[in-house]
Amino acid sequence: MSLRVITTEEDFIYNKIVSNIEEIKVRKGKVITIITEGDDKLKEYLDEIIYVPKTLDILSPIINTIQLSYLCSS
Repeated sequence: MSLRVITTEEDFIYNKIVSNIEEIKVRKGKVITIITEGDDKLKEYLDEIIYVPKTLDILSPIINTIQLSYLCSS
């Protein structure tokens, strides 16, 4: 089982995402995530990390789409 997650800076769903990641790790799942540079709080739970630069919220879908296309092609 593997889980791919996109997280941004701490927002109203950040704690829920952390809870979901912990649940996947308990079940021996692999977690691949796209996170903002400098967000080291999740590092201990993640197997693969793709960092994206911090940007305006309105631009983050563009940045994340580029990273997701990279992830899909590999």
